[in-house]
Amino acid sequence: MRAARNEKREHGQTHADEHQLPISNLARRRSHHQFAEGVAARREFWVVKHGIKMSAMPAWGKTLNDAAIWDIVAFARRMPLMTPEAYQQLSR
Repeated sequence: MRAARNEKREHGQTHADEHQLPISNLARRRSHHQFAEGVAARREFWVVKHGIKMSAMPAWGKTLNDAAIWDIVAFARRMPLMTPEAYQQLSR
């Protein structure tokens, strides 16, 4: 493979990957973190929509549409970061 790549270089042809910029480790970690966050959010959406059998977590998929379920997921994800004052403002 290396010999074929060197031969292409000699004839003025380059490999497509040689023109791509390398991805830094920070960008890879950020990309992985965003992917993991997306997976976690979809899992939480599924739990809210379908519930968990044999637990106190009911299914909301028959009574709420997907947009409302995503709102619940977003609220549940922000709740640990909320101050008591911010939570009180939402409950008014």
